[in-house]
Amino acid sequence: MSNLMPFDFDGNAVRVVLHRAAPWFVAKDVCDVLEHSNNRAALNGLDDDEKGVRIVYTPGGRQEMLCISESGLYALIFASRKPEAKRFRKWVTSEVLPAIRTTGRYDAPGLRLPDDQQRPSLRLKPSLRSQAMRAAVQTAKLSGGAEEDVKRLFEEFCGLFAARPGRPELGSGYPLPGSFGLVEEFAAEELTVMDIDPDRPTPREAKTQAKDLYAMFCAWCQDRGVPKHDVPTHKAFGMALKHLPGVERATPKNKVFYNLVPKS
Repeated sequence: MSNLMPFDFDGNAVRVVLHRAAPWFVAKDVCDVLEHSNNRAALNGLDDDEKGVRIVYTPGGRQEMLCISESGLYALIFASRKPEAKRFRKWVTSEVLPAIRTTGRYDAPGLRLPDDQQRPSLRLKPSLRSQAMRAAVQTAKLSGGAEEDVKRLFEEFCGLFAARPGRPELGSGYPLPGSFGLVEEFAAEELTVMDIDPDRPTPREAKTQAKDLYAMFCAWCQDRGVPKHDVPTHKAFGMALKHLPGVERATPKNKVFYNLVPKS
């Protein structure tokens, strides 16, 4: 049995383990969210009691993982100049820690329910189920899990998304927890996926700069009164767009999309 508690931040798995009843965060996951290019240098700035190797029981077996304490987490966040650092801190304090402290562990709704109709995955919009599956696959891969672990983690993430308090509805009749749902709603209203021949050069009119799409998205969010702290970062926005159905390909850092264009 795994003692890792998987959470999702903008499609990135953030794993937590309890050590002496206190939450410790897998250092690699935190550094990935904050985009540290040199994880070792970032962790060298922490005190010895803010970092340490913890024994973690994953689907792949017993592993040692470098983890950081809650105070170490805040130290990395406050030292970061990345725009998503503030949102990450708010997410930790408003979602992750309350979920852990409520029961002393993470119990995702939706597990072992007797009636399949009550499963969270059946209540979520398709876009959120896709987000949950991506997070489950990533978490299982990081933990050395197998197919059955992906299925279990998928239901856990669906339960987490279903339990989140929703932001104001944006015309769809559904609250939209998580940035992927917000981006998908924008794309459905404002963007078109073009059919292109993969064996031929991509026509110029099918190419769109990500920075232009993000500017449109920010204006769209502002028009709908979405709080600034709920607007995904440019990086999270690009990652969400790349996973939309029909989007064929993008440059490695999602700077250009090859068949995603604004509606005329």
